[in-house]
Parts: sequence; C-alpha cells; structure tokens
Amino acid sequence: TKLCVHNKIPVFPIPGPCAVIAALSASGLSTDEFTF
Repeated sequence: TKLCVHNKIPVFPIPGPCAVIAALSASGLSTDEFTF
C-alpha cells in the first residue's frame, strides 16, 4: 500500500466480513504486530 501511495496509485479496499481488516489493508500501516 505504501508503494502505491508513493506512486500515486489509488488503493480501494474490498470489504469482506471484517471492516477492520479492510481498513487496515488500505491504511498503509504496519501489520506486523496486528492481532485480531
């Protein structure tokens, strides 16, 4: 996601059963320590 943002490529999350995961995947934040 960070590379897409850096290159001005839009990112659109496709929500599934969990909105938190969709938001996290599109946020560009580190997911190394995310626990659900």
